[in-house]
Amino acid sequence: MKEGIRGSAWKSRDAEFPEDSTLYRELDCWELRISKRRQCLIIDSTEYHPGLLFLTREDLEQAIEALSD
Repeated sequence: MKEGIRGSAWKSRDAEFPEDSTLYRELDCWELRISKRRQCLIIDSTEYHPGLLFLTREDLEQAIEALSD
C-alpha cells in the first residue's frame, strides 16, 4: 500500500497518477483508476468531504480481473 502526497487534494493530482493509469470506474465522490504496470487500484476522492466508500469482495475481484486483462 502506498499513499500519495498529503494536501494535494485541493490542486490537480494528474502528475501523481502513473502514466498508464486509466479510469476504471467513476462514482459521485470517487474515481477508481487502474495501473496495470504497477498492478494497483488507485482510489481518489473528488469531493472535499466524500462519503464512505464501500467495496465488496465482488468489486475487488472485478478490479483484480481488470488488472489482468
